[in-house]
Amino acid sequence: MTGKNLHHVTRVRIQGHMECSLKESPVWNNTGSSLTFHIPSGDKGSVRVCVVLPDGRCLGKATVTYGSSPSCTGLIPSTTWASGKRKIKVQGSHLEFVEGVVHDHAPQTIQTNYSSGSLWYHTPLFEHMNQPVTSTVSLRVANQTLACSSQLTYHPDPEFTSYTAIKTGNDLRVTIEKRADKLNIATEEILVFGVQEDNQDVECVMETIEKSNWTDSVICEIKNTPNANIKSVKIRVGNVTVNLDSTHTVLLRLFLLIPIIIIVIVVFLILLGIAMAKLITNFLDPRH
Repeated sequence: MTGKNLHHVTRVRIQGHMECSLKESPVWNNTGSSLTFHIPSGDKGSVRVCVVLPDGRCLGKATVTYGSSPSCTGLIPSTTWASGKRKIKVQGSHLEFVEGVVHDHAPQTIQTNYSSGSLWYHTPLFEHMNQPVTSTVSLRVANQTLACSSQLTYHPDPEFTSYTAIKTGNDLRVTIEKRADKLNIATEEILVFGVQEDNQDVECVMETIEKSNWTDSVICEIKNTPNANIKSVKIRVGNVTVNLDSTHTVLLRLFLLIPIIIIVIVVFLILLGIAMAKLITNFLDPRH
């Protein structure tokens, strides 16, 4: 509450339409020009508010309107990564009254953002997890905690494995390989930068994410840089930051080639064994 000469205010009186529905609340953080007080619970509708002086007089004619309690009916998206900071939109009604969000695995209240009827927040960290875990989400409203009807599922952080960069005219097309997961990451959630030889970052503009059963391809382009050569890429998703360099990519490809090389060697040895067996058989055959 703001006003003038509020130093002597001892409490705030809240009164409904009936004289018997009178409630009072103590004040705190009184600076003389502003003060804070808790609004007690009440029924839907409007009440009159005045400030009480030491002599019992109640001055002022402010009005407070009680609305319906908020409700949380859904979370979009319904998954997040372990490191946190994924933007989650809360679905429900009367969300303008929400003061924060609480996860059952993280005791601190998370700040929310409300604009044009939309409420959203960033997920907190979930430590020491290596498999999907569900977290109950609740809305903090004054002295109440209201649980959402749906839960949020935490998954391990996205895993980016390698990249390739191909020049296309004046642009550099970068394709980043990512292990398939259930996070359903959107292009606007990923930031990619190419790191040049002089260690300067250059933005790689996101284009699309091509999904498959085993590996997803994150595709972006570094625009209008005909002479650009990058030595690595920097990928940011929420609180996750991954650096991939060309050495990592080459080693990964060699590692992926190992099973193929083993198969080729095994097949060669089998064919060699068959050929040797035929040769020995022909050598021992008395007809030859």
